[in-house]
Amino acid sequence: MIAHEIRGRLHAARLHLTFLERAFRGRDDEPEIVEAVKAASDELRQLEQLVLAHLALTTKPDGAS
Repeated sequence: MIAHEIRGRLHAARLHLTFLERAFRGRDDEPEIVEAVKAASDELRQLEQLVLAHLALTTKPDGAS
């Protein structure tokens, strides 16, 4: 299912953003990068919510045919 594939890619992107967030946490010399990483993380969170909502609507409950 395409939604599962998208979800996997979003998870990988979130992992890389987490690495960037940790690398730049507490640094005052690169505020633009810190803000860009935060914005990208927020956008990814919204995309993840959309994918989860889609999966909830399209996934059959256990036992349903």
